[in-house]
Amino acid sequence: MTSHRLQRWAIILMAYQYVVKYRKTTEHGNADALSRLPLGYDKNFDDEEARYNVRELYTPINAEIICRHAENDKVLKRVCSYVQRGWPEKLSPQDADLRPFFNHRFALTIKSNLPCLQTEYNRVIIPASLCGQILRLLHDGHWGVTKMKQLARRNIWWVNMDKDIVEMCSNCDICKVVNPAPARQYESWPDTNRPWERVHIDSAGPVFNSMWLICVDAFSQFPFIVQMTTTTTVHTISALSCGCG
Repeated sequence: MTSHRLQRWAIILMAYQYVVKYRKTTEHGNADALSRLPLGYDKNFDDEEARYNVRELYTPINAEIICRHAENDKVLKRVCSYVQRGWPEKLSPQDADLRPFFNHRFALTIKSNLPCLQTEYNRVIIPASLCGQILRLLHDGHWGVTKMKQLARRNIWWVNMDKDIVEMCSNCDICKVVNPAPARQYESWPDTNRPWERVHIDSAGPVFNSMWLICVDAFSQFPFIVQMTTTTTVHTISALSCGCG
């Protein structure tokens, strides 16, 4: 369950022989200078900084709200009951809605009355009635699919969460614009009004031990084909010149 980044660091460190030594905090002034700056208490600086601190933060969704919705969620109530009493060896066909939780049964737990999924992080299981609101909070800022999944996988989980994230981003015009690899849109060639207004050219082969230069008129679909020994630029220009002549 270790993240790929930590695995790569572990592989890099395996190439070295090193000794870990303890160093006191007072001797760590050269590291993390902003947090370990070896200066005394500065009351004026702290008072000035305190003016910009957030005194009260309104949280749209907190643990109390999640607990209240979880109590009204029939599926989560059954899941919590199984977590506390133990899961059966098999699920009946009538319990198909519990299958995703059954597949993660060894990683499910309850903390502070909240059902959680323990993976690399302790993730709160979101009731179905709050999934839409949580999804909108994740989408705020238009981070894109990858960033939204990273944020979600650190804190929360629900069934088909990744699918819902992909669907929301695919329907968002802003996410499509800022996406480093936006979805490709294909369009047909514009119609032509007369012969030789647009010509499509390509090389084919080897066929019958030869290469073939194929030109097709977009208006009449008339083909012009030349047998060639090679498809270099010089030979291609020569074939086109002879054909035009």
